[in-house]
Amino acid sequence: LLHLFFTTVNLMIPCIYESSFRDTYRKLQIDGIRSVRRSWLGTLNVVFALATNVMTATSPNIERATRASIYFERAMELVKSDILGRLSLEMGMAHI
Repeated sequence: LLHLFFTTVNLMIPCIYESSFRDTYRKLQIDGIRSVRRSWLGTLNVVFALATNVMTATSPNIERATRASIYFERAMELVKSDILGRLSLEMGMAHI
């Protein structure tokens, strides 16, 4: 899925630096899930969801669409606390 993402989606919309992303992926494989940030795991799941949807030139079938949805839902769960639960210093100061 990583290869598919970087040879399709990321070529059209270059939003992830492939070399450092793959380095972190290798670290995940070697050192385990606790060696990477939750936000990075969220990004990985979005990459998997996008790549799953471009596996063929036609619209994804139900199975691939369901798999892509699972990756997307995982990504949202991984980053939900970062998006909703933590205020930045700037945001906290705006309330003072």
